[in-house]
Amino acid sequence: MPKAYWIAHVNVNDPERYKDYVATAKPAFEKYGARFLARGGAYHALEGRDRARNVVIEFPSMQAALDCYHSPDYQAAKAIRVTVADAIVAFPPFVIPGAGGTSTNINLPRAEIDGVELEWRYDSPFAFAGAAYSRIRGENKETGLPVDSIPADKLVTYVGAKLPQYDLRFGVKSEFAAEQHRVSGVNDNPTEGGTPPTDGYAVHGLFVTWMPSHQWLQGFRVDAGIENIFDQTYRRHLQTLYEEGRDFRLAVSYTASF
Repeated sequence: MPKAYWIAHVNVNDPERYKDYVATAKPAFEKYGARFLARGGAYHALEGRDRARNVVIEFPSMQAALDCYHSPDYQAAKAIRVTVADAIVAFPPFVIPGAGGTSTNINLPRAEIDGVELEWRYDSPFAFAGAAYSRIRGENKETGLPVDSIPADKLVTYVGAKLPQYDLRFGVKSEFAAEQHRVSGVNDNPTEGGTPPTDGYAVHGLFVTWMPSHQWLQGFRVDAGIENIFDQTYRRHLQTLYEEGRDFRLAVSYTASF
């Protein structure tokens, strides 16, 4: 079974709170067999706008990589990451899940992929907000058919408030995905990968974070939230299973400095 990879380029805005993300994400990476091939360190940016931290994570299959990203454990960690770091996370598009949750390696000698990613953030003493949008297109130049593994157009937003006197942050996050019917089996075209089209969806969640500043409680962090508050039934592109319904989450962590 071919391996798959996460490739992430990250600017960390709050190193101390980023440690909470790393600790919260660790169980998900261990569960899905992740192996870190690169994690920060020296690098050379040859073209384009670089980011200070570059990470490459190997997974035993594309399905494991996708399941890890969408797992409750990693989504809890991601809720922390989006508030403390700017990141671009991509899965290389040449490993495609096949039927029944298996993975198939598809070699496309002539493919063209282009797209755009936009990100906006706002932060103040009493409020914060952000949005990230991605739109990617891919075409197999030999057949003229779409590349099946291209994700749906997606917009992720969050908006919240702060109560500094209580050390609280809370807000609402939303994920909007367009339908992804640009697969090689649509409109009676032949398909070898068997990738089904995916309908669009919109899901929303609530979150609250308590990071006490009291001397005796410093280092503690409590994250709570409700995912998919309207109990929507939906499936992300390239996944064979539907996502969970309404989900209640609670995470307690402690970070100590020596």
